Amino acid sequence: MPQSTIATNIQILEESDLIDTETGRARKGQQKICAARFDEIVIRLDGEETSREKDIIEVEMPLGLYTSYQRFGTVRHLLDRGIMGVLDVPDLFLDPCRVQAALIWFGRGYVEYKFPNNAKVLDVSVTAA
Repeated sequence: MPQSTIATNIQILEESDLIDTETGRARKGQQKICAARFDEIVIRLDGEETSREKDIIEVEMPLGLYTSYQRFGTVRHLLDRGIMGVLDVPDLFLDPCRVQAALIWFGRGYVEYKFPNNAKVLDVSVTAA
């Protein structure tokens, strides 16, 4: 990446207080050392903020455990140990090893997930805000 692009991205992250930076000496001039301020960031897409933990039910879903997909063009699944299977084979989307995927990429399309309704299991009523 061009240095100007990196500098712009670093500046945006700094202004958002997502990273801490220090300036130090380098072999040729100065360098900026960056460190993440947070281990995890949760983004709410509904625009509401809540601090009531009792109102939150978390469900984790492995990346490769999608229930449906539509894809066009290139397809690849990257496991922790490398790329899964033969590249660009559409049938890989149904391979059982996909559950271990750490990264999935394709030209165009989508993957769809079905999450369990844990409110039923926990006997908690769900109300609309």
